[in-house]
Amino acid sequence: MTDLLSDSIRRARRPHICDQCLCKIAVGEHYRRQVYVDGELCTYRAHEDCDAAALRIADIGAHNLRWDDPVNLRNDLCPEDYELLLTEFPAVADRFCIQGPVRS
Repeated sequence: MTDLLSDSIRRARRPHICDQCLCKIAVGEHYRRQVYVDGELCTYRAHEDCDAAALRIADIGAHNLRWDDPVNLRNDLCPEDYELLLTEFPAVADRFCIQGPVRS
């Protein structure tokens, strides 16, 4: 069982790596930080928009996940999700080098 100890939006005081896209979270950038215990103490850090995109993809269920697994964009992203990222989360699409029709 996972116990969530804290969940907050922070401004980075030093660089981190996003657990969703594996890109750098730059100093001064806002990110989501969760501290939890899952057998050991763990910390989740993600760009705000990467975290929001993962939650949105989980909501629409356009992927095949094992029961009770959270969405992880770097592992669970599929081509059916590309249009959603291009329209709602263009910065996330850029981090994953997803290109599509020119957005107006």
